[in-house]
This record gives sequence, C-alpha cells and structure tokens, in this order.
Amino acid sequence: MIGETGSHKSGLAIMLALNAIEEQKARVLYIAAEGALGIEKYRVPKAWRVRGNKLQELDAFWRTEDETPDLSDPRDVDALIKAYRDQDFIPDIVFIDVLTLVAGASNINETHDATRLRAGRGHDRARVQRATVVLIHHPSRRGMSGGGSGSATLWQLAYFQLDVYYDERREVVKLFVKKAKDGKSSRSVYSKKSRTTPKTPSTTRSLFSVG
Repeated sequence: MIGETGSHKSGLAIMLALNAIEEQKARVLYIAAEGALGIEKYRVPKAWRVRGNKLQELDAFWRTEDETPDLSDPRDVDALIKAYRDQDFIPDIVFIDVLTLVAGASNINETHDATRLRAGRGHDRARVQRATVVLIHHPSRRGMSGGGSGSATLWQLAYFQLDVYYDERREVVKLFVKKAKDGKSSRSVYSKKSRTTPKTPSTTRSLFSVG
C-alpha cells in the first residue's frame, strides 16, 4: 500500500482491517512502527465505534504491536511469530506501517537487500498460517507515478499494489488497485473521511518484545 504523507493511508489500512474483521472474522495484527499510541488508544477505537460496535468485541480480533521487528532478520520474525502463537493469536492479516522502519540496516534500493526483505516477509507469511501481509510504504522520488521507493524487486513480485490518494477539497480518500494477481486491477474505491471524535482509549494489547 503506497501513499504520500498526508494521504491517510494508515487510516485506510485501519478501515480495511476492520472491514475484514466484521465481514470475515479475520484476526488482524497491526505493526505500528511509526508509533502505536495514537492507533491503539484512539484511532482504532474511534473507527470501531463509528460502526456501532462495542470495544470489548474487538479484543478477540485485533492486536497493535508497538515494537519494531527487523523483517530481514529471521530471529526477529521467529520471535514475533512465537509471541503471538504462544498467546493463541495467529493473525490472518498483518499490516506493517511502515516498511522502511522494519528494514533494519538493509538498503531497500539494493536488489540484494530487497530480496532479503521479501524473503523475510515470505517467511512471516508462511509461518503465520499464510497470513496476508500488507506493507505500507512511501512513493519514490518521482512521486506516485514512480511506484514505491526502493528496488523494483519489492513490487514486481507483490501479489497486489494499492495506491492511496487524498482529495483535500472533497475530503475523500481514493484507493487505486494498481495491481492484483487474483483480482481486478486498474479500478478505484473511494471513502469519505470521518469527522467523528474518539472516546475512551482502547485496551487492545501488544505481545511481541524485541530483545
């Protein structure tokens, strides 16, 4: 999932995650590498309550992870998987927000490092009951037309690519399905930005601890 700063890509990711919970009873792990407090305590509870749901119902389906694993290090990936498996929470969808902060010392512009990162992501996907892994990322220096920053390897082998845009005048978020191996691509989905205010903080918890 690629979007400029301010495109509301994190908010859109939360919306898609909550859709999956409501429609499919999916378990979601959200790795908030840019900071978990706002997501865990306010944004997710706010979005969940807007749908008319009780916060207590969410705990069985959602976890926010505030530690930042190194996706290129198998030890970190194994520790992440073990922590959630031990607590009997095996996610169906993993959101990683954002890619650059879970890359460790890897250079995402180098094909070798990009391949290693993708291998780490594949390892994660295979071990966590074949979960769908969504990498949230920023565009290249050429902007959205240039795709995500870093080596093309990261995107050429991806199963899907979702581009996120925000129309400030209309307060509408556009999700453009640029690539979908098992679905229809080159189509757009729109959502209206909510103005509702958050209430009581969430009690969803993190389980994984680096080191």
